[in-house]
Amino acid sequence: MQDTAIHTIIRFSGKGIPDYFHREDWVAAVLYLLFMLLVVACVSSRQLFFKRFTDLFKSPLKKEFHSKTTFSDYVSYLSLMLITITVISLIACTSLTRKPGIDFSEFSSIWLITLGFIVLKYLSMRLLGYIFLTPEKTRLGIRVYFNMLAVSGLIFYPLLVLKIYSINSFYASIIDTGMLCIALIIIALTTMKIFQIFYQKIFDIVYIMLYLCTLEFLPLSGIFQVYNIFIRNFNF
Repeated sequence: MQDTAIHTIIRFSGKGIPDYFHREDWVAAVLYLLFMLLVVACVSSRQLFFKRFTDLFKSPLKKEFHSKTTFSDYVSYLSLMLITITVISLIACTSLTRKPGIDFSEFSSIWLITLGFIVLKYLSMRLLGYIFLTPEKTRLGIRVYFNMLAVSGLIFYPLLVLKIYSINSFYASIIDTGMLCIALIIIALTTMKIFQIFYQKIFDIVYIMLYLCTLEFLPLSGIFQVYNIFIRNFNF
């Protein structure tokens, strides 16, 4: 008689166990793409690239802020904004998700949410500037704001790489704290520059605070609420 071996095949449907975030191939590809965009931004307009850092500590009313923008400057500017949007999306993925891994499709959804937020912010600034401000102050305010965004992306990019490839969670928490402190400093600098642009008399404080609440503080709170709702509903 021959022994009959019964083999039982167990098959599970659905997604497999998620890998750790830093081991996923698409994460390394995105970080490499960000580095290439950084090179493009620097090569396209080296002067404008480094000028964004020095402008952080200059008055927005100086003549340097009124210089004309060339095509190379636009290429550099677009590259920096793509870096910023992607970095913010990766930070949201690494900080707000409850699982160790995340799919590229899920990251793409977060990226589109961030892009939509930036576009809506730009359109709302243009609309309110058209109604309440002069074209010159509107252009200056938009330039200051997006300059701050570009610098944020440049600063957070190396910190994000360190966080993703950190050895343990203790180092990652330290990096998170550092990024939070830097974000608060950038928000404070943005607020100071808004006062420099729009403040002329004591009554302007009311309009400035209204501007900061409607276009700075509330949108920041709103985008994180959208991140949380999206991540919670899709079981990130």
